[in-house]
Amino acid sequence: MKISGFGGYPSIDSNLEVLEKIAKLQEFLASKKPFIARGNGRSYGDSSLSKNILLCKPYDEIHSFCQDCGILHAQCGVMLDDILDFSMPKGFFLHVTPGTQYITLGGAIASNVHGKNHHHNNYSQIEELDSKANTKINKNILCKSCGQALNCVELIKGGNFIESVLNFSLMLPNGDIMQCSRDLNSDLFYATFGGMGLTGIILEARIRLRKVSSSKICQTTIKTNNLSNTMEYLESHKQAPYAVAWIDSLAKDKNLGRGIVSYGDFALDSDFNYNDKRQNQITSNIHTIEDKKPKSNQKSNEQYMPQYNIKQKAHYKAKLKIPFYLPNSTLNPFSVGIFNKLYYSRAKNGQKLVYFKHFFYPLDSILSWNKIYGRNGFLQYQIIIPKDSTQSLHDILNLIAESKQGSFLNVLKLYGKEDSSFLCFPLEGYSLALDFKNTPSIFGLLDRLDEIVTKCGGRIYLTKDSRMSKHIFDISYKRANEFRELRKDYGLDSKIESLQSKRLGI
Repeated sequence: MKISGFGGYPSIDSNLEVLEKIAKLQEFLASKKPFIARGNGRSYGDSSLSKNILLCKPYDEIHSFCQDCGILHAQCGVMLDDILDFSMPKGFFLHVTPGTQYITLGGAIASNVHGKNHHHNNYSQIEELDSKANTKINKNILCKSCGQALNCVELIKGGNFIESVLNFSLMLPNGDIMQCSRDLNSDLFYATFGGMGLTGIILEARIRLRKVSSSKICQTTIKTNNLSNTMEYLESHKQAPYAVAWIDSLAKDKNLGRGIVSYGDFALDSDFNYNDKRQNQITSNIHTIEDKKPKSNQKSNEQYMPQYNIKQKAHYKAKLKIPFYLPNSTLNPFSVGIFNKLYYSRAKNGQKLVYFKHFFYPLDSILSWNKIYGRNGFLQYQIIIPKDSTQSLHDILNLIAESKQGSFLNVLKLYGKEDSSFLCFPLEGYSLALDFKNTPSIFGLLDRLDEIVTKCGGRIYLTKDSRMSKHIFDISYKRANEFRELRKDYGLDSKIESLQSKRLGI
């Protein structure tokens, strides 16, 4: 069967096996065929492609949930939207979520996903507490209701998905099931997050959800004039729990990097009128905000949760669906340029209440949106640039604008410190994600962008990658050889493989 990642490039013929029961899985492993596990196929490139693919999405039961501590125990195939449909009516949300809800729990772990609140992690706070106590933080705090050890997740506000996971079970190719946590089989634990499914089959996991006060977000929107202005607003509003910026990748000269910054937090109205099946979206009157220079002395998150009464009007908006692949010529420099100008010009500075899925997952309202790029597909390119190298972002956007190969899906986010996983993508700096239509000329442009990224100490996100070279990977990921050695020690290197792992030599 012909199969590809979400970007549609590359595609290969694969044999598919479905994970439904452990006994059947052990039979599959006994065949000793090299394979890769795959969730909902939302990784963009070739990380879930192999000659033999194990489909894990059907393995999707939620075992238990404790409303006192927010710990959920579920199988790997449970999708994030399944978790939200279950948890949000109870007042619980994911600690960390990417830009789509249509990924599996196993996929979130394998990609070590991150989102609009990575900058709001408090690793430094944990380190400070550890230093002052001159001892390790107590990881044996137990929930009085379910008895589950809470670890230090209570302190975490952002970061990567690893911060919300207490433990998981992992099946190795020999059939052994390993229980993995920060204290048990910790090498496999830290290698699996961001390990792109190359450490084994994630069977189930316990994750901690966070208590929230509404199904709506108090969102503030600010238009920016250029890249420096955009980063200035992201920095000055970093106390906001969630923040993101859309960038016009085709704007040039004095408008280079102009964009729309959105930030906010959950409202405080205790309203959980949740009806996702009809795509419930909350709209409100917009309160105008003067475009003043960002304040640098903001200390409280309360400013991101307006206390005034906003007249609300609820309406239900059906999801759109792209029913077929659009012609390859649909997206071109002219059409993308027109879209970017219209999108930017129509944005208004202001505050409003929005349904949480509209804030976190705007593209999910358009099903099969990847088809707009045509049958040739597209390449998503997500990079991270250290905070002291922001000139590199100017260079990257200049190069893209000059090439006239920019897109309308361009996202800039501020990131906090990196975690302890072997193949951690985020580091303290700025992440830029861009979609590029698959054309013969795009690969040369991406090679030039790779040089800028690696020269300043940046990285390319593996979940979005479909063409990075082994050389660039080794320069970017300092623990790559540790990851290779672990795969070799556990006998994984010859039994679990993907097109990506073969390309990168991992």
